[in-house]
Amino acid sequence: MAGEPGSSQTEGENMADGFLDLFPDLVAAAGGRTAATSGQWAAWAGRTETLLRNAAADAREPVVTAAVEDHLSRWNPRMQGLATNADALGTNAASAANVVANADTASAGVLSYDAASVYSAAGQLARPITG
Repeated sequence: MAGEPGSSQTEGENMADGFLDLFPDLVAAAGGRTAATSGQWAAWAGRTETLLRNAAADAREPVVTAAVEDHLSRWNPRMQGLATNADALGTNAASAANVVANADTASAGVLSYDAASVYSAAGQLARPITG
């Protein structure tokens, strides 16, 4: 709805007047850079796991060791998941940008037919079947 949070429409604006303004090359490049960070996220998760395991081993109190191990068991899969999510986000953004670019190319070809060829095709379709 126009005027709602997140809406790009203003009051009184016709939905048919709206369009998506996208620069596929920029989005694809940003997606590639985002996906490339997945290795850094995985390395961060690995370093964090090592530090927590060392802290658990260095603790002199069994209750503290158990608490750190419990914390690690709950958070390590989530930390590792950041790498997967970064890769998926970047890859999907780049794919979507490529779909838009390919659609732009295909539509430009369809829309660039001259009027005579369109009318002649319509004439062929409109002729009598028995004729």
